[in-house]
Amino acid sequence: MAVANYLAIFNPSALIFGGGVSQAGELLFKPFRESLKDHIFHPHYLDDLIISRAALGDDAGLLGALALARMKSA
Repeated sequence: MAVANYLAIFNPSALIFGGGVSQAGELLFKPFRESLKDHIFHPHYLDDLIISRAALGDDAGLLGALALARMKSA
């Protein structure tokens, strides 16, 4: 329900999930998509919506912090 509300407020074009739980893949995302259909305010919020896992996986936060540290020291 929280993600359905988020879609109604911000209308993003993509939802990117990271962390260990996202590694479950379709075991997580298939029921998630079905639940969104049941709780979404209006079906158009799902038009062209991309739902995927973070490309960098669990290292995304670490790599982002490293990039920020490098920018600050330059």
